[in-house]
Amino acid sequence: MDYAIGALSFPIIPPRPSQDSNPRPPTINPKF
Repeated sequence: MDYAIGALSFPIIPPRPSQDSNPRPPTINPKF
């Protein structure tokens, strides 16, 4: 779950390439 918390803190910098494969909703990534 560490990656999940990191994503919220730094949505601009993906902690792992796996996340890129799984696109998250715009709610978590307001920057995008």
